[in-house]
Amino acid sequence: REMEEKVTLLNGPNKRPRSSTMNETPIAVVTSRTSEVYVWGGGKSTPQKLDAIKSGCSARQVCAGNTHFAVVTVEKELYTWVNMQGGTKLHGQLGHGDRASYRQPKHVEKLQGKAIRQVSCGDDFTVCITDEGQVYAFGSDYYGCIGIDKAYGSEVLEPLQLDFFLTNPVEQVSCGDNHVAVLTRNREVYTWGCGEYGR
Repeated sequence: REMEEKVTLLNGPNKRPRSSTMNETPIAVVTSRTSEVYVWGGGKSTPQKLDAIKSGCSARQVCAGNTHFAVVTVEKELYTWVNMQGGTKLHGQLGHGDRASYRQPKHVEKLQGKAIRQVSCGDDFTVCITDEGQVYAFGSDYYGCIGIDKAYGSEVLEPLQLDFFLTNPVEQVSCGDNHVAVLTRNREVYTWGCGEYGR
């Protein structure tokens, strides 16, 4: 009970296992009021503090996809890693330029020098926005979630800037399993990705 009072769960009940992952145990990731990151699940019922983020960095935001996690630090850097379970197929959703299974938080170096404000994770892709409102996406574009025509259906292994928003900065991003929605500073909403069931 004490731990429940100390942490804020993000990306909670809306994330459910898909049929292909029903045998896997879901894993939760949260930040505490002191900006520490905790993970649990995968057979563990007690939250475990994650100490692998660069020394001196504190978490500002955490997000969980079906197969991966992302953390934006107070220093506005992005870290990503896979969940603790085996058998995860990667499609570039970590943004490190390869399909390796990094099991500890790793800085997304291609975003070095960009002040990351927010991140959101889809099933097997990641979208983040900078303080300037620029949008970067990486991972599977199977449903068009990366948002670039030339990438449709492919895998984008490192952050790719969405030129569409160069003159229309984004304030907020939210990803579903296979779609993306953004709110611009002009209060316009844009969506892309899988459009089934009215998404």
